[in-house]
Amino acid sequence: MYTHILPVLRCPCCGAGFELAESRKEDEEIIEGKVLCGKGHLFFIHEGILDFQS
Repeated sequence: MYTHILPVLRCPCCGAGFELAESRKEDEEIIEGKVLCGKGHLFFIHEGILDFQS
């Protein structure tokens, strides 16, 4: 997942925006990490793919 699309994404549970909680990056791509919405919903990034089922 690339960092420049993060401001466009919205939480599927509440519609709030995401912030990157922690990550492992290669250049501009997030390979592993976590995103947290404004209301506390946490989702994981595995192998560059944001998993909304986590």
